[in-house]
Order: sequence, then structure tokens, then C-alpha cells
Amino acid sequence: MSYPLIKSFLLLIFIVYTNSAAYPVVLFHGIGDACNFQGVLDLTNYLRGKLQTEVKCIEIGNGFITSWFRQFSEQAKEACEKIKQEQIFSGKFSVFGISQGTLIGRYIIQKCDIKGEVVKYVSFDGPQMGIGTLPKINCPVVCPAINSVFGRLLYLEYFQKNLGPAGYFKYKNSYELYLEYSSFLAELNNEKKVKNEEYKKRFSKLEKVLLIKNSNDTVVTPVNSAWFEFYDNNGNNIVPLKESEFYLKDFIGLRYLIENDRVSFAEFKGDHVIFTYEEIDKHIIPVLR
Repeated sequence: MSYPLIKSFLLLIFIVYTNSAAYPVVLFHGIGDACNFQGVLDLTNYLRGKLQTEVKCIEIGNGFITSWFRQFSEQAKEACEKIKQEQIFSGKFSVFGISQGTLIGRYIIQKCDIKGEVVKYVSFDGPQMGIGTLPKINCPVVCPAINSVFGRLLYLEYFQKNLGPAGYFKYKNSYELYLEYSSFLAELNNEKKVKNEEYKKRFSKLEKVLLIKNSNDTVVTPVNSAWFEFYDNNGNNIVPLKESEFYLKDFIGLRYLIENDRVSFAEFKGDHVIFTYEEIDKHIIPVLR
């Protein structure tokens, strides 16, 4: 083959490669939101246009009410069943989770017996290591007492079954209570005494992971939960990810992914799930493309 032909052939390969569509994307919204709310619709359409692929928001129940008042494990199971019914997710696809939707996304990756395979995972302001206090409660004397009393109540069976966020609540002053009574997150994070190696195996297969936190988040507490970091046993200081038992013992395979350069971290400005489309273009589009 002559040099001009080789050059043309390589150019053709480059054009096909750079213009090929991204994998389909499933989007899971956060608490108190819905797939048909304008903000979610706008984001879904924007991603679809930028990526030139199908981007579908999967609704659980009626969205707004269900996200608050259905047991979180049941929300995740419904999402799993809906994914299995979607033909576009029967091959390779990506997961984009927002707030508590990030944990639904991880359930799909780690536990759902899907036909396809999740290859990319974007977590936007996700309570990956749980929320340690009630959101937006920050006052010097009264609020810690409220958090202490109500925090323990959230582990009662009634709240674990009927309040979605209770499934990922992690009372910062008692790790033992969390391990014993958490109905969702402690298992998903492989923090319980008996580990599920399948969770680690499946999460470790991801090609790309993006973990986003908002620097002024007043909903996910601590903010760095979005980067898989949490309070120490005294509930005072944040343990850096690479010093945590979760990372050192590699409970779900995150360490493996980081050591193989498959994980990136991003920090957006503003409060919970506040973003600009410039931030979307800079951080999220390249990962999903």
C-alpha cells in the first residue's frame, strides 16, 4: 500500500474513532427530584446532545415521594429490574448518579444481575460513605443534641423501612450502630464483617470512575463522603481516603482502580448538586465520551 493510501486509511480510522458514539448512559436523580422535573430533563438532554448517544433517566416509583419514603434497598431493587427491561442497557453502558442516585448506580454495578456491563461511573455529590448528621443543621449547642437523638432513632426498623435516606445514614459517633442496623450502605460498602468478594470483583472492572464533590455542600455531611472519606471514630476529623481501612483493605476495589489510574476526582463550587455547564463539559463529558 502506498504512503498516500496509508495516510488516508489512518485518517479514516481517526475520524471514525473520534466521532463514534459514547456508550448509552443511565441517569439516576437525587432525593426529592424526578425524571420529568425540568432540571433533570435539561441535564439529560444536554448530555444526550454532547455525547451523541442515548441518555435515559430511570424513574423509581413516582420519583419525588418515592425517593424520600420507600426503603432504600427497595428503591435499588426496582431500579435494577427496570435496567434489565431496557434493551439499550443490554451491552456496555455508563452510569451517572446524582446525590443518592449515585448509590442506586453502585447497586446496579455491584449487585444487579444485568445483561449488560457498566464500564463508566460518574458520581455527583454522592453520599458514598454515608451522611453523618442531619443536613443543614449546624448550630453550636442544640443541633448536636438533635443529631445525637434523631441519629440513633434512624436505625430503628420503622425508619430503615420507611425513610429512604435512613439507608445511608451513618451516625458519626457510633460506627458499631451503623454496622449492626444499616439496612443498605454498610453492606454495599462491604463494611460488615463478612465480605462479599463479588462486589469488589464487579466494581474493579470499571474502566473509568469520576467522583465529584461540591465544596460548599450542606446536604452531604461530611462533604468528603463524596470522595469516599468519612469521620474518624470520635466523629471529629475526616480520615483521608488512603489512610482509611475501607481503602487499605480495598473493600470494594476502589484502591485497585485508583492504583490503575481509572479514578479521577473533581471539586465543583457551590452547594449541593449546583453546577455550571462549563464544569459538565470539563469534567463529566470526557469521562462518559
